[in-house]
Parts: sequence; structure tokens; C-alpha cells
Amino acid sequence: MKTPNLLDPNGEPEGIITKPDQFRGADASLVILVKDIAAKLEQQYPGWLWGVRPDKRGGVIHIFSLRLSGRWGWLIKTKNVQHDSQRKLAVEAGGEILERFGFKRRAYNLEEWRAAPRYMGSVAMDISDKQSKVRKRYRDDEFTQAVRSGRIQLKFKDTPVPGGTYRQLIIAPSAMWDRDQSKAN
Repeated sequence: MKTPNLLDPNGEPEGIITKPDQFRGADASLVILVKDIAAKLEQQYPGWLWGVRPDKRGGVIHIFSLRLSGRWGWLIKTKNVQHDSQRKLAVEAGGEILERFGFKRRAYNLEEWRAAPRYMGSVAMDISDKQSKVRKRYRDDEFTQAVRSGRIQLKFKDTPVPGGTYRQLIIAPSAMWDRDQSKAN
């Protein structure tokens, strides 16, 4: 029986590295590749908090901008990037991530990031070229995460009407709901 991964029980089978000593046992070439990709991304598009996660068993590398999403990013095959000293495919993937979230391929700008359109509190991502079931899953996942994290609240408002009660579902950002409730009291 396979033992559960304590670092990331519902995610990657290899877990997530949170401390440098967890690199023990990893191939040195993979560690160097990941660090080099992260350095190239930061050099090309500074300030976006690049996350680069290898999956040795899958032979792929996941690239994320943690300022945009720690979940949605780009996946490239390790073999397609390991022999390119410029890491062009990885740098291109970083630019694609920025464009998917509506940003230009350049350094991080706080004002642009603040002005970006939001969906459930996160920067909205363009997934219009994806299948409808993928778009629906993305929206559902974002909604679920927003409820779980407390960014939004679901409340019911009952209004008496002749012959019964009219129940209204209210979906609101937590701060907005708290503000409206304090005004009502």
C-alpha cells in the first residue's frame, strides 16, 4: 500500500518542497534546471513571483506566477527545455501566463495588478479557448475556493409573502456583507 504524502496529500505524489533540506534525494540536474528556469523567468519578467515545480515521475515542469495564481499555470515537458541553455520554452510559457491573465510581457506593476479584472477575488484568467466543461470547472473551483476562504459569503434572506416565504440567496464579498449588516442594525 502506498503511504500518503504528508506534504500535499491531495496533490502531487512527490509533494511540495517547502524547505531546502527537502531537496535531498532529488536529482541535482533537475534542481539546477528548476532554479535556472526560475532565474530566467525573473530576469525576463521581474517581480511576478515565479513558481517552478518539477514532477520527476511525470517528466514535466509546472510554471506559475504566484501573484496571479498558484493553481493555474503552464506545463512543459522537461525534455523539451533541459537542453536549451536559454530556456526559451519556459520563458515563452511565462509570457503566455501573463497574457492569459491580461498583462503585458513585462515586469510586475502593482497599479496594473490592482486594476486587473477579478473573478471571485482572484485575477480573472482568459480561458475562452477552452472547452465549456473546462471553463465551468474553473468557475466552479474558483467559487468554491472563495466560499471556503471566506472571501465571499452565501446568505439567505427570507421575506414573508402572502401564502409563504420568499427566500433569496445572496452572494457577497465578506466585507460587503458585514458592512450591509452593520447598516441594517
